[in-house]
Amino acid sequence: MNFAGLKKLRGKQVSLWPRPLVWPGYGLAEMQWLVNRVDATARVVELLAPSGHIFDAGDVIHHFQKAGNTLVLAARVIIKGNEIIVEPRPWGETKTFTQLVGEALLRGAKRPF
Repeated sequence: MNFAGLKKLRGKQVSLWPRPLVWPGYGLAEMQWLVNRVDATARVVELLAPSGHIFDAGDVIHHFQKAGNTLVLAARVIIKGNEIIVEPRPWGETKTFTQLVGEALLRGAKRPF
């Protein structure tokens, strides 16, 4: 990941993809995260949620989409009470909403809209 580019995001709000899950119930957390600290030498990118949760995403950031102001992660983030669990996943396992709908249609599911 290009940490020099991420330094420009320090102090700004970003979205995460895939959306973090909130346990119990595994609902999606559609909140903006503050880029709290970027340190290229230590390879640290601290993200701070409005709920007070903070975690280091330096190892799991795949890229940044400027158009959607979104950090795309190669991991699944789960918010479980007062802790955050980061489960690294291989890149490509995370699918976009369009891909999920397309696969459902190929399986024979009816269109949801």
